[in-house]
Amino acid sequence: MTDSRRTDTKMKLIETALEEIQQKGYQNVSIREIAKKNQLTAAAVYKHFGGKDDLFLEVLKQASQKFEEFITEYLAEHQTEDSYQKVILLGEANIRWNEDEAMLADFLFFSPVATSALQEHIDDPSNPFLGLSKNYEIIASFAEDNRMDIDAKTMFIQMWSFIQGYATLVKNHICVYDRAFIEETLDALIRGLTSK
Repeated sequence: MTDSRRTDTKMKLIETALEEIQQKGYQNVSIREIAKKNQLTAAAVYKHFGGKDDLFLEVLKQASQKFEEFITEYLAEHQTEDSYQKVILLGEANIRWNEDEAMLADFLFFSPVATSALQEHIDDPSNPFLGLSKNYEIIASFAEDNRMDIDAKTMFIQMWSFIQGYATLVKNHICVYDRAFIEETLDALIRGLTSK
């Protein structure tokens, strides 16, 4: 098999796995089904990927890219230079993406492959696995603009935890999205972390 055909097949397998995750959730995806949809055997899939985790790692890169593109497009549609408003919009974009791409969001943020990648790359928000560079940039800018007495990484983890937690609650219909709730949380954070 030529290198370009091998690359094409590999990309088709990644795309199929991504579609399967979007439709069924990552827990319900099988190599056998991905192979079948590409008119291959499971053994042929393993020639391209060492195992399911290797395939999922490549899918994670694609999902991360989709997430980053969504955030970037959402922010472009709602342009503002105010870092406070950007964080609000970031929260809204994350909630929208979690609702629109629920299965993919679960894979991207909660799958064993994703958590492993996050553990390995927590100090590098621009890593290709998590699609968090835009999120990190906005949160770090917010902390700097508000002269918060906190390093960028800690601020990112605190804000990201809040945004993801709130998005998960909204996605699962435990509460309804309320912009004022994000604003109140940011205001409390500013009061608690602003340099004296």
